[in-house]
Amino acid sequence: IKSLMKLNNSYFTDGGNSTKAGMLEYIFDNKPKYLLIDEIDKMSTKDQTFLLNLMETGIVSETKHAKIRTEVLKTWVIASSNNILNITSPLKSRFFIIELEPYSYEQFCQITMRLLIKQHKVEEEIAKATAHMV
Repeated sequence: IKSLMKLNNSYFTDGGNSTKAGMLEYIFDNKPKYLLIDEIDKMSTKDQTFLLNLMETGIVSETKHAKIRTEVLKTWVIASSNNILNITSPLKSRFFIIELEPYSYEQFCQITMRLLIKQHKVEEEIAKATAHMV
């Protein structure tokens, strides 16, 4: 998801800290082409229902006392999840699901060390010790 944030007109949100009201407000105001959601499985069912409607019809609507608005958008929803069991079945059916194999212990250590050394300029011995401790 992080690399997709470089796309023009994209919006990133954390599923555990996102609400329908907050996403509606942002979408109406900014009309993003890409809606990127990390940990979509942490969103409540009612918030997931809002996404289903957006993905099915491209229509975003809000009907509240003294606040009625509708917008037709071409917004792509891209999401990540640790547990697809917490995503409603109708919403799940709107995604092309790619399951990644978990890292082995060795792979995790290699990736951690590479990130610490190259991106954070940590000495190799400290990076190795950190990877093994984590």
